[in-house]
Amino acid sequence: MNNTISQLPTAELSALTTFLTSRVKEYFKSPDHRKEFEEWYYRKYAKEYVWKN
Repeated sequence: MNNTISQLPTAELSALTTFLTSRVKEYFKSPDHRKEFEEWYYRKYAKEYVWKN
């Protein structure tokens, strides 16, 4: 199996993970996006999601 991400140089992989992490954090700052996620989580796991700060 060819895994392209694992073949990235360490510096590029670090930059990619930093970028993706910041985008996800920014996405979940929106109350609407948090609510959408909470609803999805509840449908999938039948329990409320507990946010960790």
